[in-house]
Amino acid sequence: MELNEYRLVLIYDSKQKSADFGSASFTSPANSFVGTPYWIAPEVILAMENGQYDGKVDIWSLGITCIELAERKPPLFNMNPMSALYHIAQNDPPTLMMKNDNQLSYTNDFISFIAICLQKNPNNRPTANDLRDTSFITNNSNREILIDLIRRTKEAVKEFDNIRYRRMKKVLMDNEEQTTSNTNISQSNDFMNIDIDSSSNTQNDIL
Repeated sequence: MELNEYRLVLIYDSKQKSADFGSASFTSPANSFVGTPYWIAPEVILAMENGQYDGKVDIWSLGITCIELAERKPPLFNMNPMSALYHIAQNDPPTLMMKNDNQLSYTNDFISFIAICLQKNPNNRPTANDLRDTSFITNNSNREILIDLIRRTKEAVKEFDNIRYRRMKKVLMDNEEQTTSNTNISQSNDFMNIDIDSSSNTQNDIL
């Protein structure tokens, strides 16, 4: 299992947890080819030919996820999955994209954090414990910003749900009114048919 934004859970006190361990390996090293294109580490792609990999694959995926959170999509996302896998295995690691003015609008700590996570050689990548001591982690201990973001996001989601509920309620009410109207028309037609049949029977009796 590799990390990506779909497996990150952010709870209200700003703590992060990972979820969805359906394809996680409980042994290390491993040599299975399991993962999601775009986030998968190079050594996982090459494991079928060159042997095994260990927990450093998650460090690579963390670096990709950081880029994804910054740019709202992972690197190579414009490629089809097979092309992306070939590119990951054969080419240099991805980096943050430049803005229009050729300047990165990210801190040096963040850029360095991604760079050490995305070392092509897994032996050069830090462990999770090593990452805890990086300046990007130690210098970002203020959780109030993240808590405020969570609060505003929850309010936005709640408002969005309310809008969808009101729209759905209106659709259901319109459908109910249409159904009632159709039922009344049908009942009226039935009464008319009964009256016509009764009149016809009366005429037949007279004749």
